[in-house]
Amino acid sequence: MKKVIIVHLEIKQESRESFMKETFSIKSKSKEEKGCLEYNVLENCYSENKFMIYEVYENNKAFDDHKESKHYKKYINFVMPILAKEPVIEIY
Repeated sequence: MKKVIIVHLEIKQESRESFMKETFSIKSKSKEEKGCLEYNVLENCYSENKFMIYEVYENNKAFDDHKESKHYKKYINFVMPILAKEPVIEIY
């Protein structure tokens, strides 16, 4: 069964440029992973500091493999300090 992850992020204004760079970097690396079917980054139309990341994986194993990747761990360490508030994560 497919695994869908939706992450809502709000970042600090001063971190927007570095956020964009790092987020699109993990997007391209994640899309190369076996089992990653879709990885999209969406920007809120009304707030330039709010984003949604929409990920689809072939199955639980593909998602677990993604969470163990070097680029995922690097991204988590990068993004957590620049968040304006706690992320909202939905898993389907």
